[in-house]
Amino acid sequence: PKGRRIFQHCYLDGPCRLLHSEGDYSAMVSKRRIAAWGVISLALAGVVVPPLVIFLLKPETKERVTTTIHVNGTLPLDAFFLLDASGSVQPVDFERALKFTHDMALQLNSSLSRVRVGMGQFASNYDTIFPLSEDLELIARLPQGVKRISGRTYMDKAFCGNSYSPSSSTCSGGAVEELQGAPPPSNVSEGEIDCGVSEAKQLLLLITDGGATDGKNAVEAAKYIKQNTNITIMGIFVGRKDLSGIKQLHALTSCCPLESTVSKGGQPDCNRIVHEDCMYMVGSASYEELVRSSNQLVESLTQEMDCTGSVVKSSWNFKPDTRSLWLLLLAAPIAAHYLWAQLLLLLSACLSSGAAPSGPSGSARDIEMTAEPCPSQAPGASADAAGAADAAGAADTADAAEGKKRSKWAPVRTAYIIAGKRVDVDYGANSMNAPPPSAPNAARRGGEMETANDTPEAFLQAEEEEEADAADAAVAFMSVNSERIDKSLRRFNCEVFVPFALTLLLLPVALWKSGIFEALT
Repeated sequence: PKGRRIFQHCYLDGPCRLLHSEGDYSAMVSKRRIAAWGVISLALAGVVVPPLVIFLLKPETKERVTTTIHVNGTLPLDAFFLLDASGSVQPVDFERALKFTHDMALQLNSSLSRVRVGMGQFASNYDTIFPLSEDLELIARLPQGVKRISGRTYMDKAFCGNSYSPSSSTCSGGAVEELQGAPPPSNVSEGEIDCGVSEAKQLLLLITDGGATDGKNAVEAAKYIKQNTNITIMGIFVGRKDLSGIKQLHALTSCCPLESTVSKGGQPDCNRIVHEDCMYMVGSASYEELVRSSNQLVESLTQEMDCTGSVVKSSWNFKPDTRSLWLLLLAAPIAAHYLWAQLLLLLSACLSSGAAPSGPSGSARDIEMTAEPCPSQAPGASADAAGAADAAGAADTADAAEGKKRSKWAPVRTAYIIAGKRVDVDYGANSMNAPPPSAPNAARRGGEMETANDTPEAFLQAEEEEEADAADAAVAFMSVNSERIDKSLRRFNCEVFVPFALTLLLLPVALWKSGIFEALT
């Protein structure tokens, strides 16, 4: 049919049979095009996606790092003293409270490696006497240099400042501001043990002889401290006969958990049973006795601050997530395919340059193939064929005399049907059987190099591949024309389906190792 190329092969004992048609190779070319574009697309994705992910999204992985430090020292301490200056405290008792603060601060400083001390007073309002500092020079002058205030016992203002209100849900003044606003402790000197911590223990010591004037606000302020800060509230109650005051102060201290700190009847209360062994609740019969008990309190706190033994530090180590580089694995098959093709071409060039030409007696004859159907032979063609054979023999003799050399080619024997009989023609040597007049000229002279088109099937396939390769850049990049490869190496020329199959096999591995499945789930 018009526009459709057909190859036929004719047999002696039967009609001509259709070998291949253009449509047979069209499907193959289409599949080859899909495979070529598929492997190139996946390879490009494997090369382009990792840089985009790493430099634009900047993913990170975190790793928990745990280290054990063997220490033999004490924790750094920030201690802030809150003194009750309300009207219930006599002037002499207030001076004794100052003396207690003086003695305890200096003893802590001598017992611990790093101590910062501050002091404030409260009544109807709060007042800072000395801010938190490592310099205890002003503390050492106590009880001198302190101007006492007066009023009622507003502990909420002592905790959170004069502007505190439970409705604001903030605590940004008072003793909390002094402790939370202080800079971190000074760096540890070389060889000094810091117990594996970078923050000081914050201790608020509240010294009073009665209950809070506004117990409800005091409860809210204490709950804020327990929930939002690392401050430990230590209560020191003076006057053992006031059991109600002791109970209220206990509810405000760290001896009472956050969930158990409540307001009952407008006064602080703790739902949890009071434990007498809690070191953060201390009772004293009088201020005079309180001064004498400073040594015992310092000893208890020093033991609490001791960190002899093993300290386990745990932290997160963040580093860039480069797992997306596993997608580069998708480019490996196409790279290997390209290098293999170049190797075959290099070996073919070496073989071609080392091949020796053949002599006249072995002069080669190539066949110029045609896309026409097998020719029908008319009676009487046998004589013409014999004449042509004589002419071919004479030409070969002349060429040999002149020293002309011809190339070899593979199929040197072909059969024709002449006058209903099989006639074998040997194009590689002189033959008594000359080819018929319809035989190609190259068959008569044998003057062309051997090609991949020596059979009808190979000719049509090569022609189809050449047209498809020229029209499709992907196929042209992934394919090597078999004519450029030495015949002995053509069986090693891989089709584009090989790297495509390898890429599909590597795809799930690359996606899994790159962490994409983990991100999607």
